[in-house]
Amino acid sequence: MIVTLLLPYPIWADDYQTNGFDDSPYLNFRVLDQDFVDRAVASIDDLTRRYYGSGLRQQKSHDIRLIQRLLDEEKIAANDHAMLQAAGFALGAMMAEELDLTWIRYRDEKGVSRALHARRTDSVFFPASMIARRYSVGLMPDVAKLHQEVDQIVNKIRALDYEPPRY
Repeated sequence: MIVTLLLPYPIWADDYQTNGFDDSPYLNFRVLDQDFVDRAVASIDDLTRRYYGSGLRQQKSHDIRLIQRLLDEEKIAANDHAMLQAAGFALGAMMAEELDLTWIRYRDEKGVSRALHARRTDSVFFPASMIARRYSVGLMPDVAKLHQEVDQIVNKIRALDYEPPRY
């Protein structure tokens, strides 16, 4: 059973809850953000089903090949920034599950972005831009390599049992 409380609480007020530190770049990931990511992943799943008859979320190598194929065969236009970001979110959802990464909102001088955070570290990854920025300027992203690089970084940091500084 789901219970919804209606409180006089504006949705933007959540932007200022920063895990206990007012100047922290790490912001809570809201239901609204999770819904956005889920819809983005679903749009890529729909695209792979339409073009290839097979959806995402079956196995890592399968999903990576499908995302790569969408890019290689230009099924997503270079100027379709939303779908390019959706491909990144699909990759991010896979990495989050496999590498035990947490979705957060990350605030910097450019604004607030949805990102993946490796717990107990200060490492943050931006899957939406991993594919979108490369592809939109004519570079062909290697989806498997992007996944592998994040995997290596996360595993190296965790092997060191790194504890980020607390400010």
